[in-house]
Amino acid sequence: MKPIPSYRAAHMAQHLKLLRKIGVPVERELQRFKLPTLPEETPDAYLPLLPSIAFGNSVSRKEGIDEFSIRSLCHLRLEDLSKELLTLVRNVPTLKLALELFARLAPLEDPYIRVVIEEQDDMIRVHAYEDLDLDEMAKRYPDWNILMCLIAVIREFTGQHWKPASMGFRSRIPIGNFSRDVCPNTHFHLGEETAWLTLPRSYLALPHCSSRLARNRARNYSQGQENLKIEIVTGFTDSLKQILPAYMNTGYPSIRLAAELAGTSVRTLQRRLGQSGLTYSDLVQQARFENAAEILASTDQQIIQISTQLGYEDAAHFSRAFKRMAGVTPSKYRAMHQQASQGGVLEEVA
Repeated sequence: MKPIPSYRAAHMAQHLKLLRKIGVPVERELQRFKLPTLPEETPDAYLPLLPSIAFGNSVSRKEGIDEFSIRSLCHLRLEDLSKELLTLVRNVPTLKLALELFARLAPLEDPYIRVVIEEQDDMIRVHAYEDLDLDEMAKRYPDWNILMCLIAVIREFTGQHWKPASMGFRSRIPIGNFSRDVCPNTHFHLGEETAWLTLPRSYLALPHCSSRLARNRARNYSQGQENLKIEIVTGFTDSLKQILPAYMNTGYPSIRLAAELAGTSVRTLQRRLGQSGLTYSDLVQQARFENAAEILASTDQQIIQISTQLGYEDAAHFSRAFKRMAGVTPSKYRAMHQQASQGGVLEEVA
């Protein structure tokens, strides 16, 4: 079975912000397409991409919203990207390094995306490749999504009013008036093999900030690079485990729901997991534990908040389940992680 295409919930939040602003009741449509109803609460969770595209197409048709993707994504900011990408871009000394960083970390926004930087005489073309078989309408969404992420990164160096001279899209559907108003001097190319945009080669040397801060930023960037660990999801089982946490704040995600998200039957899903030596319950517990460990290590959320977010009955159930997996309680795990990150000596765990 192929991996399930996914993307960060923060990007769906952009669409819901627009829909709720104009008074569209989105909860019923989200449920119809098997999507969480409050993805804004878990921006770093991953949602299944294909149901999300179907949701956007359905709502935009019903509400008569032309160019839905760009209307909701045109206000995307660097702060909407993953915390790893945000932190490093904010500390990188030049745009060249920022683009190289984006090429490396783009799969955090969309695991199917691969970004390549091509040098063309006095121009740079940044390509986004996505190996998905999508129809013409569906192609437009992931193209706009990754290009607006890229533009948010570039604007950290050029200023917030910069727009690309040229942009390419895989879809052959004509660009509408709203897109041309947003990017009035941009040349749009349709039916391309990849999504792409161009910028002058001279921009690569643009600094992120004043020279007074450049040395500190370069040092922070270097330290961040050393600590950076990126895991790209490639297999079916890991892709399913990646999207399950988005559904946990309403309780235990059923195997029937998981099978629907995977586009298969319950029996086929059980057989496929069995080939990896797992039951569905094993997979859910792994997803819960890994998500909990990440939240404990990177946030100061209270234990009761984490237990609710991961669908446990209460904090006590969560603490017992976590200790079975980690050998220590959530509070002890957080304390150990904080001590290690500060260069302290870890105490032996009894």
